[in-house]
Amino acid sequence: MTVCLRPLPALFVTDLDGTLLTSEQRVNSADRATLENLGGDGVARVIATGRSLWSTMRVIDDTFPIDYLVFSSGVGIVDWSTRKLVRAHSLNAAALGSAVARLKWLGCDFMVQNPAPGTHEFRYHRSSREGTNPDFERRLQRYAPYARALCAGCPPRYDLSPGGSHIVVVHKSEGGVQMWRRLCAELVGLHVVRTTSPMDGASIWIELFAAGVSKASACAWLAGEGGVDVRRTAAVGNDYNDTDLLEWAANAYVVANGPAELRARFVNVASNDGTGVSEAVIHWQAGLKASGPGQHY
Repeated sequence: MTVCLRPLPALFVTDLDGTLLTSEQRVNSADRATLENLGGDGVARVIATGRSLWSTMRVIDDTFPIDYLVFSSGVGIVDWSTRKLVRAHSLNAAALGSAVARLKWLGCDFMVQNPAPGTHEFRYHRSSREGTNPDFERRLQRYAPYARALCAGCPPRYDLSPGGSHIVVVHKSEGGVQMWRRLCAELVGLHVVRTTSPMDGASIWIELFAAGVSKASACAWLAGEGGVDVRRTAAVGNDYNDTDLLEWAANAYVVANGPAELRARFVNVASNDGTGVSEAVIHWQAGLKASGPGQHY
């Protein structure tokens, strides 16, 4: 997919849940105003979220002040002004089939998400007894119109049609980190990401992507296409699935509600229920100005 983006002087990226969205699932008016002001300065504004495009559009409106949406943790990129899908990735058939077989053998509960842009639709496999993995059952219930069970007796070629963008393993908090580490070691051809469940705030979700697919790689692609010097990039996040993005950005911030492990590594700002995103922008702008004449964007 060949896309020519307009030249961009700088790039600001924010995570959505737990970062830009408050605990009440809304955007603080001050943070929205901050994004509007960045647009006035010509800065490219990006939301990079683990949500699908469908799910994201349930919490931000059509006029929301961003330029690009990175959804499903880098699986797809949408030009927000046109709603055009400008980049998308999927797992190849061999990698998908191998991962599914291994997850079944390990007794995992998981979902195979459909290709972009319809990554809110999925096929699922339940290894545990129904009801013993509450967060898994909760996600199935929420997405019931878009979910179907994998066919246990069907040939893999049929069962996994139409392919998959990525896989979401839902694991109880007990043993979840250990399972993440195991999958990192065993599924070496995939990008394996750990995150905290946005549903119960405790369960561990382990997401399996094609190699090279991440929030960071999506934003690096946008920066490259727009001619942005990486020194003029900033990102703010709140959870483990933001780690690669925070490591990539020249200026990285973690909101106060993020885990201590991340807060120890990156600059801390106010919580998602405060004005953490605005505070990150203020800090970033101050640093650019301090770099000398002509360094502000």
